[in-house]
Amino acid sequence: MEELRRRVPELRGEELTPLAEVGALNSTYGPNQNGHRRTALWDVARAIQTPGPLFSNLPASQSDAPLERMTNDERLLADYQGTGMTTGPHPLFYSRSELTGMGVTTALRLRSIADGSRVTVAGYAITTQRPGTASGLLFVSLEDETGIANAVVMPNVYEQYRLLLKRAHFLLIKGTMQNVDSVLTVRAETIQPLNVIAVEMASRSFR
Repeated sequence: MEELRRRVPELRGEELTPLAEVGALNSTYGPNQNGHRRTALWDVARAIQTPGPLFSNLPASQSDAPLERMTNDERLLADYQGTGMTTGPHPLFYSRSELTGMGVTTALRLRSIADGSRVTVAGYAITTQRPGTASGLLFVSLEDETGIANAVVMPNVYEQYRLLLKRAHFLLIKGTMQNVDSVLTVRAETIQPLNVIAVEMASRSFR
């Protein structure tokens, strides 16, 4: 980290710290250095301190940070707070075992579900659209680690879950599979919030 500071003196501490938080500095560590995000945060804090003339010429030492690695939830939280997205596994990846136990079908598997079957899908609502020409229908796109599941919410169901649809980012939708000419849509009957990660994430709403 000290070498990075010398090579790119324009980098300031307030820029290095968020880079360390999202894992952008992990690659500065060699394979035997066990570098991770908290190691980088530790080394950034040390590197931005002024060493004074007595220690200014000392070689950079291997990090001796005593900090534990971030947990999966902490990494996701840092990713979404720092960049609004994650380059690691999708948030639902870590909850897949629990979701499978709840009967949730992945977006990828929907193509094998017969028309008219009961189905449960879950994911991050990346878009919600309620076009004026759609007679009050709301279209929701739910993203999981395998792809995107599309759901349609009828006007009466929308009125029942209006506040939830406006506030929740992760949703669990139960309904009926509509598989017509390879066009896959879940007709929503009940909608629940899904507690995956407590962080604000960007979504696009066209209501």
